[in-house]
Amino acid sequence: MSSPSSRDTLQQLRQHMARLYGLPVQLSLLAALLHACQHIYGQRTQILLHWAGLPLTPAGDDASAWLRQLLDACEAPAAGSAPGRPAQALTLARIEVRTPQRSVILAPCDPMPSDDWSIRGAPGGEALQQAWQQAAATLAQTLEAESLVELSRALGLPPAAKPQPALYLVHGADGSAAPFAALAARLDCRVFAFNLRQAGRRQPSIQALAAHYVRRMLSGPPAAAYRIGGHSFGAIVAAEMATILRSVGKQVDQVVLLDPSLAMAARDRQSDAGNEMLTLYLALHPEMTEQQVTGHMDADELAARIAQRMPKGRIDEVLSNRHACLALLQRYRPTPGGADGASCLRLHARQPFIASWNAAAMAHRQPGIEVPGNHFSMLAEPHAGSLAQLIQTHRESNHDHSLHS
Repeated sequence: MSSPSSRDTLQQLRQHMARLYGLPVQLSLLAALLHACQHIYGQRTQILLHWAGLPLTPAGDDASAWLRQLLDACEAPAAGSAPGRPAQALTLARIEVRTPQRSVILAPCDPMPSDDWSIRGAPGGEALQQAWQQAAATLAQTLEAESLVELSRALGLPPAAKPQPALYLVHGADGSAAPFAALAARLDCRVFAFNLRQAGRRQPSIQALAAHYVRRMLSGPPAAAYRIGGHSFGAIVAAEMATILRSVGKQVDQVVLLDPSLAMAARDRQSDAGNEMLTLYLALHPEMTEQQVTGHMDADELAARIAQRMPKGRIDEVLSNRHACLALLQRYRPTPGGADGASCLRLHARQPFIASWNAAAMAHRQPGIEVPGNHFSMLAEPHAGSLAQLIQTHRESNHDHSLHS
């Protein structure tokens, strides 16, 4: 495959960094760049990453080893250093290339602010940049290629330490699999996630969409047991998928419902254009709160800032997906039994999202576990690690219970 042009790769990065909310993709790209340095400069060269207050040296000779270290640095920074900020990994990081003759510091450029994307100061810079662009384009294409994407493979993660059933995750109302990337990087299993495509948007009900996704899931190799989950709107779909799977004789080991109550609140409320743009902005900036945005930006400024992070076509696609998903929610009446029993794990965001929706969301909240973050940031670093631990512990506990019952 020939290397894509800088401009083509930049456009893909703009779209997919926006889909990933600027979080795990930057770490994946940084890991790919470090791996490219090792490959181009050879084994006699020492590569050090200066980021998050400490130098990191590779634990292995592939990008997945670098990615694991980067994720660990986000979760548990060294004593006296600030936590890593994945959304700024490319602008804060410095890569030191040490050879017997000299030491060179490389400063990766964040491709978001401008079209001037280069790796400043790199010896052999053209080959290095082409390798990095190829890695970036491959990641972008993999995330987009299918309605069901294996995030573990897209991020270049190592195989799970021990075999266990894969986890299938259903998108939120934006229709993208990519927000699950940080969680996928933390889970010790293969993780698949759905993208909303036209065939999904044509479904007349949430139950029909769930059946559509079950057919897609079962078209792959058969499994002894299935694990499914979803975020927000996707949690509602996942509960219906559990009902369908059990109705056709499949074993469901785990149903993970990530903050479903806000989606249920949306069933009973009418959203407007201003609310949708605020939701989109907060999705792109999960570290921010409603109070930090409202009263400080008018509608035009909000739209302008979203346009800086996301191309117009993608904005239109997200808003169209949200409109379709909200329409399905407003017609939705749950099928009994889909998310009942020990197999169900409900994880609720601790921090409120949009104040005017909070009371309605709390009215729909069922017993579960509160986790750090808000509706969007719960999926991002530094919270993804604790989320993954809860999912894994619940799965192991439920599996042991099934063996002894």
